[in-house]
Amino acid sequence: MDQQIQLGKYRLFHHLATGGMGEVFLAVNEGPAGFAKTVVVKRILASVASDPSFVAMFLNEARLAALIEHPNVVQIFELGLEGNTYFIAMEYVRGRSLRHVRQQLIERKQDLAPEVAARICSQALQGLHHAHNLSDANGTPLNIVHRDISPDNLLVGFNGVVKVVDFGIAKAEINVMTTRAGAVKGKYAYMAPEQLLGKPVDRRADIYSMGVLLYELLAGVRPFNADSEPGLIRAILNDVVPPPVATNPALPEELSAIVMKALSRDPAERFATAEEMSLALEGYIQSTGKTITNAHVGALLKTLFPQEANSKTPVPPSLRTHHAISFGLTPQPGSLPGVTSGTDPAVAEAELPEIDIVTDGEGKSRAGRLKPKWIAAAVGGVALLAGAAVIVPGRLAAKAQDDQPQSAAAAKTPDPLALEAAEEKIAAPVPIEVAPAVVKNTPASPPVVSATQTEREVRPSPTRRSRSTTRTHQVAAREPAAPAAPEVPATGRVVLRVNPWAEVFWRGHSMGVTPIDPVEVPAGRQVFTLRNPNLKLERKVSVDVQPGQEVILKADLLE
Repeated sequence: MDQQIQLGKYRLFHHLATGGMGEVFLAVNEGPAGFAKTVVVKRILASVASDPSFVAMFLNEARLAALIEHPNVVQIFELGLEGNTYFIAMEYVRGRSLRHVRQQLIERKQDLAPEVAARICSQALQGLHHAHNLSDANGTPLNIVHRDISPDNLLVGFNGVVKVVDFGIAKAEINVMTTRAGAVKGKYAYMAPEQLLGKPVDRRADIYSMGVLLYELLAGVRPFNADSEPGLIRAILNDVVPPPVATNPALPEELSAIVMKALSRDPAERFATAEEMSLALEGYIQSTGKTITNAHVGALLKTLFPQEANSKTPVPPSLRTHHAISFGLTPQPGSLPGVTSGTDPAVAEAELPEIDIVTDGEGKSRAGRLKPKWIAAAVGGVALLAGAAVIVPGRLAAKAQDDQPQSAAAAKTPDPLALEAAEEKIAAPVPIEVAPAVVKNTPASPPVVSATQTEREVRPSPTRRSRSTTRTHQVAAREPAAPAAPEVPATGRVVLRVNPWAEVFWRGHSMGVTPIDPVEVPAGRQVFTLRNPNLKLERKVSVDVQPGQEVILKADLLE
């Protein structure tokens, strides 16, 4: 069990992730008569709390997101200040990021059906359109632009609802933080040309990013690729990308044309609004004669992540023994079993007809039909089309490994290794064997280590616990016990700076492609594997991680 921390009215009980400016936790807001609501709490890191620009960015995220109330945007409940620590309490989403969805499809050598990909992106576009159109109390447009649309920032719930998250670098008229002229923020691979050039951006920059994301889902590769960040920027600004149908001939021309319009280098040639692109995608789905609903998206998630789909909403150990007794209620017919934060109140559990999830090259059903016992469907019934394919054979999955830079013009068959990323985002609260304590103090100038030696094996961390130990600990935690003394932080953070770039692996798990956020790992000697498939380079580097500290690890693959 993670060390529990009280922050305002929230009890933080499970650490999820550490990013560039904040830590993310599962938390519970407890009230009288057994009331308990699971939320996600993001608190600003102590190491950046004294930096006005980071504080302004953190406050900007809370202020903007709090204005946006839409089913396809993660809801913000509260911006709080406890002592000198700012924090945001937000909606907990049971599901996975789109990046994890792609990785799982690649691992299974399966592809996403075009209609389902269109439905996922259509939902995200609806949330963006709502944000783009927000006005203040006087009716003045806020002109919000997300500026960081990527697979990491789209969460796909087990109820089939897609939500946009992380408005940390969003631009709006109410920002107290003004972006410096020429400053570039966001993930380069998904950024619009005008954003890369540091020019003023509007909602059409988000539309371009959605075009890149949809291209990747359909073609299995990103539209642009290079061996370095400057090279990637040059490619986005100058190269001509072939339409996704050139990479995947099975794609309908209509859908390929939608993607290419969103990817127009000239903003004036893109869709004028996110709603316009969403309607184009919905029109394409309708033209196929298939009915694709959120229920089918949820069925896809439950197929890819069955263990997590069947797990319950996490609660602190202290609530597990008396949670049901405290309420003393028996569910009545027509109640909403399994509804959690992030679930539309008008959504209940309903039977879903069988769905073909795999087809062969001729479109015939293959072995393996999805038979979910329960799936979210609108109250009153939804016309669900039995036989609608949500997954097709992995022709594209064989071409790409998620988070590995590739382009349609230079697509290569990647290493078939497609592993789940270890860095968990808000949408992936999975129990972990190692329970890292909270890092309370971070040095202003973390030590810098240059990787010069090659390691051949990973030494197990002394803090790692066996599964049996973890289970025993969790059972024991249910019994009343005296408050334990604060634990010494058992983890530290590693900042990886790799030239030119690499996919980072730790203990066999992909942490992403550099540049990535600081990685939180157990204290002790840790070994990272750096892979650059384009240059056919691989190196194992080691670093000593001190509890509660941050160390910078520099590696030059060209040396």
